[in-house]
Amino acid sequence: MCTITTGYDSLGICRNYQTGVQKFDIRKWSGETVWSANSDDQLTGCTNTTAAFYEVTQKFEQGEFIPGEGVHDATGVAPAAYTNRVIFHLMKWQNSLRNFTYTIAQVEVEIIATLNDGTHWLSGSENGANVTASAPTVGKTINEFAGSLITFEAKESKPAFQVASSLYSTLTIS
Repeated sequence: MCTITTGYDSLGICRNYQTGVQKFDIRKWSGETVWSANSDDQLTGCTNTTAAFYEVTQKFEQGEFIPGEGVHDATGVAPAAYTNRVIFHLMKWQNSLRNFTYTIAQVEVEIIATLNDGTHWLSGSENGANVTASAPTVGKTINEFAGSLITFEAKESKPAFQVASSLYSTLTIS
């Protein structure tokens, strides 16, 4: 049972039922990490747990993770590739985090999105994810977003994989 009393911070476990992304973990894609999955396509192992991911916290869970939009081949029968899209929402006061994200995004990256329900999803495992859009936004009223949106896209042969919590806990995140 979930009880909302007052204010954003009082949501507690109710956050599990909201949409959105709590945080992103991002690192340079090397193409050398081998991820292993179980029969449910959940990632349970990888060969490189020491290469650090850098945490990008999303204020008010505004980040977006859009997994596996299929791009069909010429026959139109089966998807030839899946496009995973990740959108960072960085607030106006997060300029140093925005600049860091731009710096690391000069190369392909791997991104793990942690959703409000506590699940973790990997994007960019096969070919890396690239920045495809970046836009500053200026809110004109108090309820409008002011900051930056950074969009990453990864084309993969399969939809995004869920990362098992047991594997996620072994990754180096700073």
